[in-house]
Amino acid sequence: YRLFFLGDEENDIEVVEVNDLDFDIVKRRLKCGKNIFISGIN
Repeated sequence: YRLFFLGDEENDIEVVEVNDLDFDIVKRRLKCGKNIFISGIN
């Protein structure tokens, strides 16, 4: 079981399951100028 956390130091963090990881989310955040970190846990 793996979760990915997308967000940055000061803004909200989206938690998505690896099966639902949609890179449109990542692209949308980049378009908004948000920094992104992606970390996974098993």
